[in-house]
Amino acid sequence: MESDPACIPRVISWLIKTTASTLPETQQLHLHGSLHELVLNAVEHGTLEIFSQKKQKALEQDGYETLLRQRLTQARLKDRQVTIHVRYEKGTTHLVYHIADEGNGFDWRSMLHRSPDVCSSEEANGRGIFLARSFFPSLTYNDRGNEVTITVPLA
Repeated sequence: MESDPACIPRVISWLIKTTASTLPETQQLHLHGSLHELVLNAVEHGTLEIFSQKKQKALEQDGYETLLRQRLTQARLKDRQVTIHVRYEKGTTHLVYHIADEGNGFDWRSMLHRSPDVCSSEEANGRGIFLARSFFPSLTYNDRGNEVTITVPLA
């Protein structure tokens, strides 16, 4: 998918409709929220290289949209993509969602080992990952930190 955050809601809704429509409504909501957060992270932090402090500053100064538009027009960033693969293997009891971006990755190890108390309302950094992992404890990253996988039980 292209690296425009405005595309994310449409992509996530399509993914849920085509891959997870038979799941219970609560599980669909958990999956929807988790995928939205993980894809948004891939777009913002991975492909567009908008890191947490810069994003927070732009939000505080009401300049987030301007920052996004600037990044989306930069030659080295504008053609980057986020790929989403969904896999179901016949006879298994789960779906696997794999999200990859073309960014440099991040230190996911420190993020996954944080306690829930660190993800306070004042500190938005990492809350999406914490949320996704609370719903899908199988959440894993590749070594580099630019690919994330969640496994969704079907039963």
